[in-house]
Amino acid sequence: MTDTATASWLTGETCLVRTTDEVLLTAKYDVARYDPFDLDRHGVVLPPEFGQAVAKRQAEFLAGRVLAKRAMTLLGSSGAPPTRGALGEPVFAKGLRGSITHSQGSVGVWVTRRPCDLGLDIEHLATGARGDAIRQVALTEAERAMQLSDAAVTTAFSAKEALYKALFPTVGRRFGFDAAELLQPPDASRARLRLTRNLAPGLPAGQILTIKVSWRGKQVMTQCTAGPFGQGRCGAA
Repeated sequence: MTDTATASWLTGETCLVRTTDEVLLTAKYDVARYDPFDLDRHGVVLPPEFGQAVAKRQAEFLAGRVLAKRAMTLLGSSGAPPTRGALGEPVFAKGLRGSITHSQGSVGVWVTRRPCDLGLDIEHLATGARGDAIRQVALTEAERAMQLSDAAVTTAFSAKEALYKALFPTVGRRFGFDAAELLQPPDASRARLRLTRNLAPGLPAGQILTIKVSWRGKQVMTQCTAGPFGQGRCGAA
């Protein structure tokens, strides 16, 4: 980051992928250093529902948009930072598609020029009460019967989040965690999910989807690519 004001609260930018048509960036943000004036500085407009939100929510939103703009610049785009759609999805400039994620001071952005939709999620290892809550909310009965470790539960939750983000543009509506379930416990590099219901043309019940998984310390990142756009095919990122 070249902006010194930004550098005080958004740091540690790491480029994990950079090609002529795809960029994946991660960074850290410090809510305590967030300043609402940074919104104007970066040309980011908070959605109306964020106007009275706590600083944490505003900082998350801004961090994602600033990093997304950085990724867009690396792809040669001069468009404005992505806005927020009616159901919370990021809306990128024409010709770009992407995904944004936040987790406990970490932010990630994945942007592409390719005709496909992306799902990116970052989660910190869920243990104790949080892990138990995820088991009840995000896992199906069949998945709970697998007796998954905390890391596997966290991976399953993250994989379903990435899947949702990648498929949302095709499905066009919200769908729950029970719309897909693990075929088997995830490993260190992938999670395989099977749709439990028909979501859209090209996304029938029984379709198997592969999500890329990567752990760094106690943090997992999952990636899902759905495309060509509108065809609903999904594979490892």
